[in-house]
Amino acid sequence: MASTSMIKQLSSSTSGVGGLEAALVNQLGAFYTANTYQVLELSNHSDFGGTCVIGSIIDPEHNIPVPFAAVNTAGEGLSSATWGILNGGGGTGQGLRGSMDFTVDPLTMQEQSGLFGLVEIPLASTNWNGFSWMAVGYVYDSTGAQNLSPIIIEIMPISGYNVASSEVYGLFPPSAWVLTSYGTSDTKKPSMLCDVVYDAPNDAIVAVGSVANTAATVASLSMFVELLSSGVAPTYMWNSNFGTSNDTRYPAFLRSCAIQTQDAAGATVANRTIVSAVGFLTDAKWGTWFLYQPNFSNAWAGNPRWAVIEKGLDEAAEFFSQQGLDANDKPTYMTFCKRLTEDGEDIYIIGGISPNGITSFGISGLFTDSTGGGNDNIINNTGVSTTLQLSEVKNISGLIRTNSAFTGVTGNYDSTASTSAITDFVAIGSGRRTKLYSVGYETNGRNAARVPAAYPDEYAFIMAISRGLIQFNTEVTTSGEAQSLFSNKSSGIKMSALTQTTLTEISYADYSLEPTATGSPSEIIDVSIATGNRAVAWFEYLMYDGVDALVARKLHEMGVRVTIANVEWYKQDILKQSLDVSSDFFTEWATEQQGQNRQRDRLAELQGSSRPRKRQVRTEVFDDYADMEEKEAAVKNFPDYDPFKDGEPFKDDVEREQEIQKTQKAVDDLRRIEDTIEGADEVQSEQREQDGAYDIGDNEEP
Repeated sequence: MASTSMIKQLSSSTSGVGGLEAALVNQLGAFYTANTYQVLELSNHSDFGGTCVIGSIIDPEHNIPVPFAAVNTAGEGLSSATWGILNGGGGTGQGLRGSMDFTVDPLTMQEQSGLFGLVEIPLASTNWNGFSWMAVGYVYDSTGAQNLSPIIIEIMPISGYNVASSEVYGLFPPSAWVLTSYGTSDTKKPSMLCDVVYDAPNDAIVAVGSVANTAATVASLSMFVELLSSGVAPTYMWNSNFGTSNDTRYPAFLRSCAIQTQDAAGATVANRTIVSAVGFLTDAKWGTWFLYQPNFSNAWAGNPRWAVIEKGLDEAAEFFSQQGLDANDKPTYMTFCKRLTEDGEDIYIIGGISPNGITSFGISGLFTDSTGGGNDNIINNTGVSTTLQLSEVKNISGLIRTNSAFTGVTGNYDSTASTSAITDFVAIGSGRRTKLYSVGYETNGRNAARVPAAYPDEYAFIMAISRGLIQFNTEVTTSGEAQSLFSNKSSGIKMSALTQTTLTEISYADYSLEPTATGSPSEIIDVSIATGNRAVAWFEYLMYDGVDALVARKLHEMGVRVTIANVEWYKQDILKQSLDVSSDFFTEWATEQQGQNRQRDRLAELQGSSRPRKRQVRTEVFDDYADMEEKEAAVKNFPDYDPFKDGEPFKDDVEREQEIQKTQKAVDDLRRIEDTIEGADEVQSEQREQDGAYDIGDNEEP
């Protein structure tokens, strides 16, 4: 397929900023600082036309970020939505500020609070409320590890909202969570949740984040959380071997995750769930990448099922070393993991930041082998090795870093800065195998830095990539920049495809993580995406009326093509055969002809002239009719005529075959018409013989 099918333009953009800002002001009033919302994730629900956005807003009383969530109630997308702001547990009109512990000194915190991970819950769910989303994040909490505690919100636009877990609200508080499969409490307490995925076969949820050790032996570790249903407390598990940080300034955590639920043959099954997650280890090492099999998928019996791909310890057997990356290409922080399955593809995109800029890989065919007997997508319990197979690994870092094509663009679009990172990927279906990805800027070791690194005039932007992750272009960015769709105040962009519309559209939101009262909210946009090419078709047609319409209808009933040549030929054959016009069809024909003659004569008399000139028609449409006598001779003289033996020997094969097929169709039409006329003639001859026989009998003398 040609590369011109790649997406090159953002068009018909409409902003949703005004609607969401107005809803926040109207519904939260004094509990919202105007123009400070940050949309950190969004989702257009595939089961109904609705959109959810999550993130943070500035609380005016304390001047710090607090979580917020909003859902449209007037259809898919951002621009025309009627927004409802989530109010959960903290009193009407206060949003989610009630989930915060404002006794924590914000100046001592490295992280902002907010909601960061969002996943759609389908209508078919029974453990959860269908037509909903699950959002995860963390808030300030003086009783929590490192003054942070997770928050989980189930967002139900139809029936309301549900705080699934919150320390401050006292609803399944994270401090009381137990270790998965062990059922016991632990001194390492959950502190952050950064991302979440939904397991459809098990109707369950997995979230990722961080725990902090309240005994202060180890500062922090990576964490997986399992949620089985509404009304059941989450459970969690940490790993001291993978993703551990003793640096209190930089916690170890898992930042982003993706999920697959299939056996080695590709069938969707409940007992083969694998969650892939990436994150941060410590400021002195590399990013991390783990695989996890939940207890609800394959029972642990007290011994977790997880495997490491990249510990981040710079060991020879780890992924980045095996890929031959030098120190400046190895990611100091893995920020992104997503699985794309549109159009039959199955690709993981993982990425992070490195001294040389964006580091990113495309991975296809992720399988595990627990026995050595072949891929089974089972991960062994801790202590037993599991073989990992990646069918294809493609380093797309250099491709994505290329920015030399930004000619004539006024902004600074940099993929080579040591803070550059992929912030989102979205696949565009309908057989196009085209994807959009967004590039932003990260603070090393932070999920949402309270004081982000300075990004001098660097724009977050959207690009296109296609054809097995080998072709990309900058025209999407050029088109968006020309419309002022990107801001140099952005830290990143999140995207979501609109699934209900028949057009190719997405919603996206940029965020800065630096909201101020003077105004720097997210820019939320609905935009159509296109190749920049337009397909236009013209066609000519002939409209038959009157007598010709009757003939055309007759030909159609006979299964003969309705062409000028065939209509005229049929009329002439009838005249040649001198057929009676006693049948209904020919009676109708004759009546119609007489009426047309009278109308023509009346019009000529009124105008004082002869019959008006007919509208000019292209003469080439009569080409088929012009050589009908030759074709008639071919039919009569060559009854077994084979048009595929015809044609000049040195003609272009395509042209010759087109000519042959055209001739064959014309000959077939002539034969069918003549057979029909002959059949009608035989019927009428038999009728005349019968009529004659009756006449003879009546005239005999007695």
